[in-house]
Amino acid sequence: FGAIRCEQDATRRNARPIIDVVNALFLGVPEFMPFREQSSFAGALPGCVELLPLFGKDEADEEADEKAERTELRNPLIEADVEPEDMRRRMEAEALAAKICEIVGLDWPAWQIDECGADGRSVQRPARYGDFMLLVRSRTHLACYERALAAAGIPFDAGSRGGLLSALEVRDVVALLEFFVTPLDDLKLAQTLRSPVFACSDEDLIALAHRTEASWWQRLNALAQGGGASAKLARAARLLGEWLPAADRLPAHDLLDRIFHQGEVLARYRMAVSEAASASVEANLRALLLLALDIDGGRYPSLPRFIDELRELRDADANDAPDEGEIATHNADAGRVRILTIHGAKGLEAPIVWLLGANDVPRGGESWDVIVDWPPADAAPSHFSFFGRKEDRGAARQPMFEAEAAAAKREELNLLYVAITRARQVFIASGIENAKAKDGTPYRLLEAALEKLGGDESPAAFGDDLPMTDRAPRAQAQTTHQHLPASVPLPEIGERRVPLGAAERFGILLHALLERRTEGVDADRWW
Repeated sequence: FGAIRCEQDATRRNARPIIDVVNALFLGVPEFMPFREQSSFAGALPGCVELLPLFGKDEADEEADEKAERTELRNPLIEADVEPEDMRRRMEAEALAAKICEIVGLDWPAWQIDECGADGRSVQRPARYGDFMLLVRSRTHLACYERALAAAGIPFDAGSRGGLLSALEVRDVVALLEFFVTPLDDLKLAQTLRSPVFACSDEDLIALAHRTEASWWQRLNALAQGGGASAKLARAARLLGEWLPAADRLPAHDLLDRIFHQGEVLARYRMAVSEAASASVEANLRALLLLALDIDGGRYPSLPRFIDELRELRDADANDAPDEGEIATHNADAGRVRILTIHGAKGLEAPIVWLLGANDVPRGGESWDVIVDWPPADAAPSHFSFFGRKEDRGAARQPMFEAEAAAAKREELNLLYVAITRARQVFIASGIENAKAKDGTPYRLLEAALEKLGGDESPAAFGDDLPMTDRAPRAQAQTTHQHLPASVPLPEIGERRVPLGAAERFGILLHALLERRTEGVDADRWW
């Protein structure tokens, strides 16, 4: 359209080793034309690209799979169906969590996070959780990575697009609202009692189950009035008895606000979940409260109508459903690991970027769809038709299908380019063994690029020796940027300074105080 093209092939974001790998990946690739060689303004900023070995099943897993093969039919009435777990994804997730714990807190001379000190120059500091950005092609296996991070105590933010109403803590609150509409729904009451709002035990629920009243709500009231209820059941009976009539007259937002205040909802959920997940849970609960005020200005004819609205939003497309709550980072020194899709990461950057599932095969197209040829300058499409099975498409439309396939391949290369160029200093890629994967996966493309840079060594990493251990030999770029001398030792495990949370600091100080107070006191006097 007569626009002036402004060409810029140099960047200040990425360290030179990152750009070296970018050039090795895309120079001369026909599908990625017109790509020109890029350069970096980052100077001596150290960086590296690492490719972890693909995770596959070990011998023990293979033997377990062989033993799990059945020779007779399963009786579904007495034996539950057990789906075999794919250990490859879990292995990748556990390696991710272990590597993050290894890197965080390392204070190493080459580690320069792009922050400015008093003199305006970049400062050196240990890596923090907030320096990590984890990228995924899709959210299909996100739960596996989240479980591994939570188990390792790593704080993370994986705000799911359109996933607010699917979060467990939000489902708990919605179950409470549904109980107000149908007090005879025993299942909703049971979920409410077991949620952190009341934290009733299995013994509490068994006590209700053994009573003879018609509904669990009647049993709960009878048990509380008879004095045989536990403290948790008595509290639940009191609060639910106050909230139930209020649900008939209060707007949805006002009702939730009262529940959150009187039920100490946020505080109780913080106590019930791990420290790594507490911020995400709190953000989702606050987002639900805000949602009750935002939708239709908070005006609903009744609580059932509000619940119906939530149900429709939950079942809507991800683009229309409400997103999970945004986490407000109060501790800027620690931060949280960010988990994003590659599409969602466009325009962002981080010192350390990790591409997960790099050996996954892109999902195939739809079996039935339309093909459109609409040049940008034309007012209308030149071709529009439906298609189904491949053998029925016909030869006349074959050039359009080939153009669609080329565009899809170009898009995959675009995504890889976006992923690797989000990294300022470190880019890591990992994946699982995949029989369906071919040479075109991001992992195989990165593998070929590292082989091109490393010559005959076929290295698993390229660039500077940043603070990571257990590496394969790396190739060094033939560039003018400076490298640290090889004599600089990496810190041992005992020398790592990992940032401590409030609980850890309290425990250390408490132990120090006890040691001071009991020093020189014999055991008999102490006890």
